Amino acid sequence: MPPRSPIRLSLAILGLLGGLLGGGAEPARAAEGARSQARIVGSSTMFALTAAVAERLSRLGLGQAPLVEVTGTGAGFHRFCAGIGLETPDLVAASRTMTDQERARCRANGVDDIGEIYLGHGAVVLARSWQTPFPALTRRMVWLALADEVPRKWALETNPNRLWSDIAPGLPAVPIRIFGPPPSSGTRDYLASALMDPGCLAFPLLAERPAAERETACRRLREDGAFIEAGEDDDRLVKRLVDDPTAVGFIGYAAFHRNGHLVSAIPIEGIAPTIETITEGSYPLTTQLILYVKTAHLGLISGLDRYVQAFTAEQAIGEDGYLRALGLVPAAASGKAP
Repeated sequence: MPPRSPIRLSLAILGLLGGLLGGGAEPARAAEGARSQARIVGSSTMFALTAAVAERLSRLGLGQAPLVEVTGTGAGFHRFCAGIGLETPDLVAASRTMTDQERARCRANGVDDIGEIYLGHGAVVLARSWQTPFPALTRRMVWLALADEVPRKWALETNPNRLWSDIAPGLPAVPIRIFGPPPSSGTRDYLASALMDPGCLAFPLLAERPAAERETACRRLREDGAFIEAGEDDDRLVKRLVDDPTAVGFIGYAAFHRNGHLVSAIPIEGIAPTIETITEGSYPLTTQLILYVKTAHLGLISGLDRYVQAFTAEQAIGEDGYLRALGLVPAAASGKAP
């Protein structure tokens, strides 16, 4: 059976929300006796968006602002799928789709009815300080900078590339220093498939290997200091790039959008991340932004229904919407679902 469209799912959920919001105050009163604050976990890429909606609802006097916690998408799914109940999160803000293994864990723990609301697209940006010029990169080049082992004639060897100029003529003769997300991050998962795999498969020695062996070799990152795990806080990473102008780092498009006076984007495959290239999908590191909701918690957790509905309000995603101003490319603008 083909998967349900996230856009159709969102309409179904919004219909349920409309019924809850129009059906009187009794569900809210019951929730207030249990937990009066919705709990959201998930992606650092989504944090600016989830926090903005929470703050807006609080400012409008529509209840206590939900608690938004940056855990990374993978860790967020782990907590979300732990079960139904007040001690578990109500919603995951994700920068990738839920995997089959994560869905199976949810089902095993009784989380059977999960709503998906596809918000639109973002992107992962390889950023640098605006003080430091840097040429466009291909995914092959970035893989040669990040991989633990790289091809040498007919075998793999420990990555010998220390300077960017070791990889290709025309790249700067500065040390390779790349800040990136931790293993718990959905961005890390996304980069494995959207950047590391294509870069690696440019080499026949790896492309011809069995799938499991190839995936391990393609996605294993070097541990000699060239790649630095930088946590989930994109704004803190921007500061590190400003302080270390020869380094580069992966940040979400929303963080890049609000810090454009401090950092610049390195084009990937000759394409820079812009609203236009993200909308049309031509930018190679375009991502999906999705909310996963425990429908069993709707109407039981005070404010959760209003919070979810606020993401699709005209004030949020309309032409002058405040989420657009933070870098969201809404589903209606992109015309695409994942």
